[in-house]
Amino acid sequence: MGPKAAKFWLGILKTNPQVAIILVQPMYSGNLGSVARAMKNMGLAKLLLVNPTADPAHQDAKNMAVGAKDILQKAVYFDSLPAAIKDFQLVIGTSRRRRKLKRNWIDPKHMVSLVRSLPSSARAALVFGHEESGLSNEDLDVCHYVMEIPSHKNFPSLNLAAAVLLVAYELFTAEAKPQSYYKPVLLPKIASGQLEEMFVDLQQTLQSIDFFKGKNPLLMMRPLREIFQRAALSQKEIKIIRGICRKVRWVKAKLSSRP
Repeated sequence: MGPKAAKFWLGILKTNPQVAIILVQPMYSGNLGSVARAMKNMGLAKLLLVNPTADPAHQDAKNMAVGAKDILQKAVYFDSLPAAIKDFQLVIGTSRRRRKLKRNWIDPKHMVSLVRSLPSSARAALVFGHEESGLSNEDLDVCHYVMEIPSHKNFPSLNLAAAVLLVAYELFTAEAKPQSYYKPVLLPKIASGQLEEMFVDLQQTLQSIDFFKGKNPLLMMRPLREIFQRAALSQKEIKIIRGICRKVRWVKAKLSSRP
């Protein structure tokens, strides 16, 4: 057995601690079981659930999970997607359709290069949406990248568990490929929660100087989010930007207090 094959089969025997699957508002308990089974097939073990209607303890979930019931039992619950991703350095959402809003679009191959280039201490979250409506625009706003899984144009919608399996398969089989196969990319250096705090600070500052001029702040912030998400800011750079925000608000308050 050659070194590449040995590395591949070694990957079968261990789970990937860096990558978590996040399901936002999953509806069907059976799908939870199928997702858990797909994850275990491909060496993933961390499942996060945001406001699920589905119940991991339901018999349908257990039936579909087969030997992956442990993943269902250890699933972690959250009230919102920002809360679920706050400790992740890389957050990749999924969508089957390209919407009018501009996003940092990638495909599964690019996703693999991003995840594999992370330092060992960093964590990545792959986010999947509601079975019928997918991720909302607000959900996609907090994702650093949005992944589109290629499928036939006449019927592009994938079953939730099938989508998780395809993405997890790309990660799993990539272990057998040399690192030089992947393109170098800029990767986030800080946790998602720190980036979101900066965006809140930035939005409040821009509102204080009437930058939005009556327009929807969330829509106006999206291009700025994309710029900073691509930039892979360091903690020091985050502090500089937030310091600028504080200074702008201070100057605005001083000017406003003048008679």
